[in-house]
Amino acid sequence: MIKLFILILFLFPKILFGFTVSDDGKISNSSEVSASSITSDNNGDVFLLKNAGLSNQDTTLNIPSGSELGSKNIRNRYTIYKNIMNKLDYNILSVITDDTRYGETALIFRLGKDCIGIKGDCERLEGAYTRAEFSPINYYGKFKDNVWTSYSIKIVSDPDEWSPEFVAIQQWHTRNPLTPPMFMFGVRKEFGLVMRSEASMGLQIFDESNIHCIGDRFGGKSYCQVRDLELLALEWNEFKKGKWIDVIQNINFDDNPEKGYFKVWINGKLIIDHRGTTNWSKLKGFNTNEDLVWDYKYGLYTKSKGHEMAVAYDEISLARSCEKLNVENLGYSCNELTKQTAPKALAVNDIEWDYSNNTKVVVANNSHIFIDKSKYENIASNENFEDGDYELMWHWKIYDDDGKLEEDKYLGSDQATIKNGLLTFTKLNKSFEMENDIQSKNREKINFKSEDGLILISANLDLASDGQTEPMAIIGSTSKNIDGNYYAEGTWADNENIAIVFKLKN
Repeated sequence: MIKLFILILFLFPKILFGFTVSDDGKISNSSEVSASSITSDNNGDVFLLKNAGLSNQDTTLNIPSGSELGSKNIRNRYTIYKNIMNKLDYNILSVITDDTRYGETALIFRLGKDCIGIKGDCERLEGAYTRAEFSPINYYGKFKDNVWTSYSIKIVSDPDEWSPEFVAIQQWHTRNPLTPPMFMFGVRKEFGLVMRSEASMGLQIFDESNIHCIGDRFGGKSYCQVRDLELLALEWNEFKKGKWIDVIQNINFDDNPEKGYFKVWINGKLIIDHRGTTNWSKLKGFNTNEDLVWDYKYGLYTKSKGHEMAVAYDEISLARSCEKLNVENLGYSCNELTKQTAPKALAVNDIEWDYSNNTKVVVANNSHIFIDKSKYENIASNENFEDGDYELMWHWKIYDDDGKLEEDKYLGSDQATIKNGLLTFTKLNKSFEMENDIQSKNREKINFKSEDGLILISANLDLASDGQTEPMAIIGSTSKNIDGNYYAEGTWADNENIAIVFKLKN
């Protein structure tokens, strides 16, 4: 009996050290949580557990220091969410063990029809912000920093129930709560997955509160982002299929527009490669080393309620180099990823704002048209667009009310090279006559791609209008016409079209 007692004493520390006591007093194994014990019913909600209760060996989360409920210990957030969870009939966060992207487990974040969040979220002046997000534990960036992330996501709720508002699934904030986020990656249902940048043109700062800006609910100064830029990463029709989507991102945080950049790969293909300011410049009263460093978050976050939304996550990694991510688990090579180039990304939203006099006024809207390819299947070709050097010949076409062509005015031409779907202007026509009709600064910003047998051009052009631009789409087939040229046309205004002839140079 004495020997047995001594054996128990000897083993007890080893047994105890294999378990942890959670915030609610329950004892669990900290190094190995059985996936079968985490169910999808409400009793299995793991939103308040570090790393969602997963073991350190699980590859679902690969984030330095681990992750937990964002700002868990600020403004009683842990208790608030615990009380909310007791009233819900679904899990804010669940662990699943079937249909994972890699390994044995994945996570599902879910928002329902009520506001999920602290009082300040649910009672904002511009509407409720409902959120379910995780953050790395005491792991922040630097003011000038290079960082990589990767994760796999898929929609697992009914796409028809999805919010029409922007829904963030990943965010890059600063540690100062008064500044807007620098970046968000999320779903804009009318377009698809977009990378949203808010830091590219800095801030307007006011000494008084402004209902349109961050800072109002804290009192004192207001901080308003000058530009909202959203670049398309993946079309909604592709995301809503409910298949795993692999996302890899690289951001170089810098307030110098010559040094900052962000890149996004979707399913191993570089889609976005954008250069410019990627962090807020140092501001009076701010400590750059503490206030303006990046703070990473992931989960679901939206200015919307009344919608049921759920997204599955797997293989979430955060590091300062691609090699320290787990991209090999997704079947990718960092060496191959970094060799890629990308065509100009489609700016589905690109708006500059002025917030003077407590208003929010559009200064400039450089957004481009999103083209739904399904509407043009009747002209799609089974031929590919031929690479080469081209003369782009611009035409102004005027039709009568019955659609009969009344005038076809040739405006002039530019020179460009098209290779692997990427159009690069080599010489822009800047003659007085051409500039009077369509300014070169607008022509060179066209977004060109050849895809699924179609020529798809999103543009924001002027047409003898004193520089007033209109967003428009120019569409054509990748089959050559009887002259051996490619041709695309689109409506600029009522009865007025812009057409482009692509003539391959010998």
